[in-house]
Amino acid sequence: MTRTKIILMTITLLFALGLFVPTDLLAKKWNLPKDSIELTAGDIERPYQIKEIVSFKTKGKLPEKALKKAEKKLREAAVLAGCDAVIFVDNFTERDPTELFTNGILVQTLDSTEAAKREKHYDSPKKVLEKVKKKEIILSEKDINFPYKIKMLADVLADEESAKSMTNIDGKLSDLARKKRCHAVIFIKYDRSSGTQINGAKGILVKFDRKWLKSAEEK
Repeated sequence: MTRTKIILMTITLLFALGLFVPTDLLAKKWNLPKDSIELTAGDIERPYQIKEIVSFKTKGKLPEKALKKAEKKLREAAVLAGCDAVIFVDNFTERDPTELFTNGILVQTLDSTEAAKREKHYDSPKKVLEKVKKKEIILSEKDINFPYKIKMLADVLADEESAKSMTNIDGKLSDLARKKRCHAVIFIKYDRSSGTQINGAKGILVKFDRKWLKSAEEK
């Protein structure tokens, strides 16, 4: 048996078991243009895995030039991270209209097998039920193993020199999460300056799945 036949048989077996989904088929299943990166100011309907938050500044002689540069950077960042979409993209300017600030969330689409596997291994809602009842916000610099829906990408700043601490910034993130009726802030990225000072932070505000939470109360 030739090496090529062995490879083809292996791929066929993995595909039959749902352990292998060719990129082209995955793109076709979710109606994704091949070799393209989707950019959106909102969420996407297909299941995905969050990779990271990206943020940067671009300049252009005209606002349109800066926007094109920003979109190019987002797509390049997505390719490097192995992602096919950047969601909750936020472009904004401050004093200089040719200086553009951009934030976004890099995500990778999951096939049905990966999505089902992740759903099957979610942690018990009992781990967070008491915190939810007390309106305590869960803060994490990583992902959390609970079903959730992204509400928004948060970007908070310290008010003054004396308040540039993690406690102050965490408080701002928690306050914003409560205001938006969320349960957690994940993938938090702190903007650290010299020493222990923290100028601000970015994070993803999420709300837990209601049915998942309710299942803990029913048991």
